[in-house]
Amino acid sequence: MNSYCYKLWLPLTIVTFGSVFYFLTISEFTVNWLLVFVTWFLIGPVGIGAGFHRYFSHRQYKTYRPIELALAFLGSLAGYAPLAMWCSSHIYHHRNSDSSDDITSPHQYGFWESFLFWRLRPIALEKVDTLNFATRSIFKDKKLVFLIKNYYRIFWIFGLISFLLGPTYFLSLFLIPVQLEHLRLNMIGSFAHMKLPTSYRNFESQSLHDRSYNNVILGYLTFGFGWHNNHHHNERSSSLMVRWWEVDIEGLVCKLISKKD
Repeated sequence: MNSYCYKLWLPLTIVTFGSVFYFLTISEFTVNWLLVFVTWFLIGPVGIGAGFHRYFSHRQYKTYRPIELALAFLGSLAGYAPLAMWCSSHIYHHRNSDSSDDITSPHQYGFWESFLFWRLRPIALEKVDTLNFATRSIFKDKKLVFLIKNYYRIFWIFGLISFLLGPTYFLSLFLIPVQLEHLRLNMIGSFAHMKLPTSYRNFESQSLHDRSYNNVILGYLTFGFGWHNNHHHNERSSSLMVRWWEVDIEGLVCKLISKKD
């Protein structure tokens, strides 16, 4: 296991199962589902989707400096991976999609490796190039480097503050939104590269190995991230809407925060 596993994933998993046991068997609790949705939307589709993925990894659009920093901060609160690791591993996935070098591929390494375990292993840190075109610009930015260096502190301070606010805020502001975003990203990494009853392709890839699919259910549940074949076909497009019914909320967010020329 790598440092990410010990510093974040493992303690977060213990906190999650401990909280489920405590709140279901010992303590009464309430969940503010509106707060859950707003928080998840900000750290997930906005922070990770429009930020880590479409802006920092692929530079699909230009935006203003305060928004750039806000995206990096919100994406860090999701606790999925530090900015540089997220971008590097994602670019590595695109370059090696579903080949034997793709450590996230369900075809090469099985469902559970693709769904979860790949990012917990040392190879997740060893095989990716942290000096690719995306991360070179990130490492030149002192404020982004600060967020990366203090990634674990920021995430756990977020959790501590929500805990001190009380059980409702701990669940609604931190634990449930974070786990929902982890689930969303894990589903994309695995199901969007598997042929399922709700899967289809708009484009046949030029790569011999790529098996990316659009998935009707994932497309809507993930607010656009599930139109994955569209994304692999043109990774520089900020909108994944090819057919009129392929609604891409993340793409609309990108359009909203894009710098107007």
